[in-house]
Amino acid sequence: MDNIISSLGYIIPQFLIAGVCIFYLLKKSSTDAILLAIGSSIGALLTIFNVGIIPMLYEQGYDVYSEGGLYFTIIGPVGLIGSLLFAGGLIALINSHIKLKESIEQNPN
Repeated sequence: MDNIISSLGYIIPQFLIAGVCIFYLLKKSSTDAILLAIGSSIGALLTIFNVGIIPMLYEQGYDVYSEGGLYFTIIGPVGLIGSLLFAGGLIALINSHIKLKESIEQNPN
């Protein structure tokens, strides 16, 4: 039971971020929204895999840390791609916000 409660500390924030990013995508279909939604969704899926599936496999007797090298070889680059997509979307969002603010300051109609 304690394992489930401590796992929620990783799962809830990740799904909250993914939910906000998907909501932003539904409201504004732009490149930054797409990158944020895809990156955060990949992060959420990998969190479920790392917090839920890996321990479950380990409890069933599968030694994921010695025999499961393939899983971690795949998870690492997928996680990197998800993080890079999220970071790219965040940078694009900040950049568009700064450009919008500068244009409003230059033309205060």
